[in-house]
Order: sequence, then C-alpha cells, then structure tokens
Amino acid sequence: MNAATMVIETRECFHCHKFDRLEVPIYGYQRWKSGELIQNAFPNLSASDRELLISGIHSKCWDEAFSKDSDREG
Repeated sequence: MNAATMVIETRECFHCHKFDRLEVPIYGYQRWKSGELIQNAFPNLSASDRELLISGIHSKCWDEAFSKDSDREG
C-alpha cells in the first residue's frame, strides 16, 4: 500500500445521522475519483469501509436498518 494517506470525511449516515472519517491511500482515492471501481482502488479496505466511503452508512447502522427483524417493525 502506498505510504501517503489522507483522511476523508464521509457522507452523513442516513440511519444515525453522524459523519465519520476514514484514512485511505491518496493514490487509491485518486484512482476511485477518476472512475476506478472502489474495490480495485482500495483492495485492502474491508467491504464495510468501502460502503462507508460510498454511502456514509456504518456497518452497525446497515445491520440495524436492513436486518430481517426490522422488516417486522411498523
């Protein structure tokens, strides 16, 4: 992994309405913003961290919002 990194502030999570920050390689960020698929630009990030970059949703919030139990509510 490229040693040069940057910190990105994510979008607001639609579930908890909080922002987050994630440290990523600058080279990967440039590749992603230039159109590279996120999984190719950031192969060392977890799928949940890549989703955090794309949508702003936290892994725990995803589980809470889309769990089978939440389908039974309301």
